[in-house]
Amino acid sequence: MSTKTRGSGVESRLLDLLEYRGIHGAAITTSDGLLVANGALSVPDAEQLVATLIAMDSSNGSKPHFWDIESEYGSICFVSGNDLRLIVLSEPGLDNDQIRPILIDHLLDIEHMIGL
Repeated sequence: MSTKTRGSGVESRLLDLLEYRGIHGAAITTSDGLLVANGALSVPDAEQLVATLIAMDSSNGSKPHFWDIESEYGSICFVSGNDLRLIVLSEPGLDNDQIRPILIDHLLDIEHMIGL
């Protein structure tokens, strides 16, 4: 096996997000907070981030949506899909109108890929 493999298809798709300028890490979770995969985050950090953001999400299973939290140090984007959630860490000041459709499409592609 090559040492350059990226792991599962989901992990590979998360690592694809890192190719976008300004994105530093990502995680996929179930709607109840179970970590599915992460990219460029340690597992403990990803689990803590996921648990915190799932607790903050007030959608209660409503239709897919997007929200973000930004500070002078960075931004966290939360994308809710049909069954999964995508959490992305990025530089501050990313254009939400530009990044939102990319992240939503990425999440929906992952859901389709794993058959949800």
